[in-house]
Amino acid sequence: MDCDNTLIHHNIIHNDNQKFIGIYFDNFINNIIAHHNVVWGMEDGIRSNRPGHYEVIYNNTVIPDINNKWGPWDGPSDQFGNVVVNNVYRDTLMVKSEVYISGNRKAGFTIEGPSNIPVFEGSNDLKDFRIISGH
Repeated sequence: MDCDNTLIHHNIIHNDNQKFIGIYFDNFINNIIAHHNVVWGMEDGIRSNRPGHYEVIYNNTVIPDINNKWGPWDGPSDQFGNVVVNNVYRDTLMVKSEVYISGNRKAGFTIEGPSNIPVFEGSNDLKDFRIISGH
């Protein structure tokens, strides 16, 4: 399915029961962009199922992970043109080898306060993030 460069951006996506997926690109989703989102309290923060092409994921803060755990039941499983850049995640960044990755950082978080808001633990070195012009 061609999403015509649909943007998913500047959202706070939260759930208290560690179920569901924050941002989910199902199999055969193409031409979609997720940026500047904060996702926590989910089973998966951002999941990109295979195959899917030209999925761009950048500048998101995600607890627990960004992954492409699931491939198709039958058929191709490639992800050409996909980009995962400048994201902060707590647990895992798991993508196929053809996905371009750069500037992503694993960081510790605690969940605090009555609103269960994620807070960075300690001092995290995020100096290597890349500037993406035009965004």
